[in-house]
Amino acid sequence: MRIEDQGVVFAGAPGSDCQSATFPFACITPSGRWLCAFRGARDKRSNAGQRTLLTWSDDAGRTWRDPFSPVAAPEFGGLPGSLRCGGVLGLGGDRLLATLAWVDDSHPDLPYFNEKTEGLLDTRIVHARSEDRGATWSAPWVMDTAPF
Repeated sequence: MRIEDQGVVFAGAPGSDCQSATFPFACITPSGRWLCAFRGARDKRSNAGQRTLLTWSDDAGRTWRDPFSPVAAPEFGGLPGSLRCGGVLGLGGDRLLATLAWVDDSHPDLPYFNEKTEGLLDTRIVHARSEDRGATWSAPWVMDTAPF
């Protein structure tokens, strides 16, 4: 493996609700599009306002589209949620699959990880599909993780 070049996909936006950009997941599709999904938030620790953002490059990473939220977080059992992080996989042709971590957002001031109990907020895995190289996405559906 050889590093050909270097650059920045997204630098964060100081003073905004997206100054923290973490958990990047990169994918190069068979068509040559480079995609990068990441968690955008006000800060590293807060759950409030966190979301999965997606950007892409069609010129091998020289320029990147403005990041956007490809999928709205669904509700589960009437509980609001946020999409903490995610990744994208090329399925061939123009088809993509996103796998995202949904987190209970009913108490956004609670930490994701509870140091005392070593537990997490309620978390679900959801998927969404794109048939047009990531421009639009299906509604998310939940992954069956039973019996966990």
